[in-house]
Amino acid sequence: MTADLRVGDIVVDVPRDRIVEVAALDGDELTVARPAGLSWTVRRQDCRPATAAEQRDFEIASRRREKSKSYTGAPSPLREDGT
Repeated sequence: MTADLRVGDIVVDVPRDRIVEVAALDGDELTVARPAGLSWTVRRQDCRPATAAEQRDFEIASRRREKSKSYTGAPSPLREDGT
């Protein structure tokens, strides 16, 4: 089922119920990552390919993360005295 995985594929870590991206392959182990940067190692057999809807959710989360990293914020409308 997951024999033909490649780096960059979106899969589901079934025990953790998390949609993740394959960051590295090492035999029976995958290094997977979330959009926020958290990564861990999981056994290949504990993952399944993500559905189209899951892949879409992952892409949305990735884009949201990229947007938030580039947000600089607007100047505060408050005066120095806090009013």
